[in-house]
Amino acid sequence: MPGPEFFQTRMGARFFESEFPKLVKSITRIADSLEPAVILKEAVEPWDNNELQFARLLTEIRAAGFLELDPLMCADMCSSMDLDAERIEELFKRAEALFEEEKLLTKDTK
Repeated sequence: MPGPEFFQTRMGARFFESEFPKLVKSITRIADSLEPAVILKEAVEPWDNNELQFARLLTEIRAAGFLELDPLMCADMCSSMDLDAERIEELFKRAEALFEEEKLLTKDTK
């Protein structure tokens, strides 16, 4: 003879009466907090989007070879940011990836 269904147990009752509604409220709160960010991101012009423009600036600096031409500048940057050259290179790569992704998204919406 099988046991009671989950909803028929005390644990199941507590889950459906207390835990599940809390979970739904939390998910709703998260969804509500994300919605304005999506709307804001869509409403911002590319020039006013700091994330995009900072990524663009770093991408252009790297593409121009600025850091390769001036190793002293690179060393100063490492020192002032308290990062090694590999970490700074990673930041440039991340900026470039973000910029390329944003360019594709902007291209798709035109």
